[in-house]
Amino acid sequence: MTRPEDLLRRLTGISTPIVGLSWQPAPSESEAANRVLALLEDRRVLYENYSWEVPEQCIDSVLRIREALTTEIGMLSPDSPLAANLRAVNAACRRFLRQAGAADGVGILMPGSFRRWQFESALGELRASIGIHVAVIAQAHGLPVPSELVKILPEAPG
Repeated sequence: MTRPEDLLRRLTGISTPIVGLSWQPAPSESEAANRVLALLEDRRVLYENYSWEVPEQCIDSVLRIREALTTEIGMLSPDSPLAANLRAVNAACRRFLRQAGAADGVGILMPGSFRRWQFESALGELRASIGIHVAVIAQAHGLPVPSELVKILPEAPG
């Protein structure tokens, strides 16, 4: 559903004698989905080896994901299926940030420590949640899943 203020925001000109109007079409959902997949492909927090991850860098990366997704959501219709998927990814990011906060900003967590386990557990949950939504978004818009993101897709049944 398009709101009047959305239409006014896209209005780029009005001409007269008889009538005239120019406007900028809303970006398509497929274009937005493609941008989101490209964004996620560039965030190594989603697919690099757990032992290489530095908590502060991961937290910063997840904050950047949330910021970009919030911008994309703002450009979509509120009842858009893509917006619903992006809100769910944002929720997974918030959950990770709460859980990873238990690491208390300690640089490199020692392998085998409880705090390292907490961090890696939260990271695994984030990756699994986002992987599900990457699969749904790519399938819904007929887009290929970027090779790096294939690592976080759910396994096919059977």
